[in-house]
Amino acid sequence: MESLNRPGGNVTGVTYINLEFGAKRLELLRQLVPNVTSIAMLVDPKYPLPLAEERDVDAAARTLGIQITVVNASTESQMDSYGLYLGG
Repeated sequence: MESLNRPGGNVTGVTYINLEFGAKRLELLRQLVPNVTSIAMLVDPKYPLPLAEERDVDAAARTLGIQITVVNASTESQMDSYGLYLGG
């Protein structure tokens, strides 16, 4: 019987609701690029919890001595205005 729990085929997806992962991702970035001093964080302002996530990442960045620049963009044209290229 097919259901959301057992869809009967291949299903992929990602959830991004866990705020505590922001600091962990920043720590991982620091391990991958030990000399990083500044990074940009792309935030969709339409996302339900962007401020809480920004605060979490900002606090972790201060602890690690990294400067965070928040880039707010919801559409491809807004990303283009920051010079971000998504490919395609």
